[in-house]
Amino acid sequence: MEIESATRRLSSWLSTGKEFNLTTGLPKHPEFLFRISGEWKGWNNFLNISNKHPNYISNIDQDVIDYLAWQIYRSRYAP
Repeated sequence: MEIESATRRLSSWLSTGKEFNLTTGLPKHPEFLFRISGEWKGWNNFLNISNKHPNYISNIDQDVIDYLAWQIYRSRYAP
């Protein structure tokens, strides 16, 4: 299940990972852009969420999927 989710995430990164939302000016996939630059520290850090926030655990779960997607990306596209 996680590999399938990671593969879907990677597909999304490859199609829109470097695009920006024209309304907000924010990247559509900050987790992808900041991984490329080496600055990504996870969703909880990015969103400034404490470990008491109700989304804390689900963000960690998403970080696991994103990490797997990043490993697949690096294995296929990194020099």
